[in-house]
Amino acid sequence: MLSEEMKKQYNSCLDVLKRLQKTQEITLPASQNEQLKVLQKDISDSLADGNPELCIDRLHTFATEYIRNVCERHSLPVCDDKGDNLPIHSIMGALSKLYRDNQKVDSNFSVTAVRNSISLFSQYNDLRNSRSFAHPNTVLNKAEAFYTVRIMSATLTLVAEIEDTIS
Repeated sequence: MLSEEMKKQYNSCLDVLKRLQKTQEITLPASQNEQLKVLQKDISDSLADGNPELCIDRLHTFATEYIRNVCERHSLPVCDDKGDNLPIHSIMGALSKLYRDNQKVDSNFSVTAVRNSISLFSQYNDLRNSRSFAHPNTVLNKAEAFYTVRIMSATLTLVAEIEDTIS
């Protein structure tokens, strides 16, 4: 049986653990797509286990599929003339232009954030190919991997919230 002091210390440790685990959480857009739900769970589980580097390729797949779906809803092309999929930064560029030209966002900050995401997605694509478990690579360190996951998930969440105002 634990003394009252030991129980307090134990509960304090549990509180610290909960706070630390919470810092590893991210938000991703909700989806009815079963594949995206599986990816979301895998991403969440990897973050909860303290392995953000395992999320890089999964989040890239999630982001690509999610942004393609958004672009298709707006009748924006997601394939080139040969039928090959356009890279995520290209389709994000088309989406950014749609938002800007049709005044789908309220602030210049959001216009700039979506526009800047084009270069982020371009770099993210390279990161996924050269510094993730998508291929036999030297993987990105945990701090940079988690930062990357946070930035990309925040960008996807912004797109989802913009889309919610349009629908």
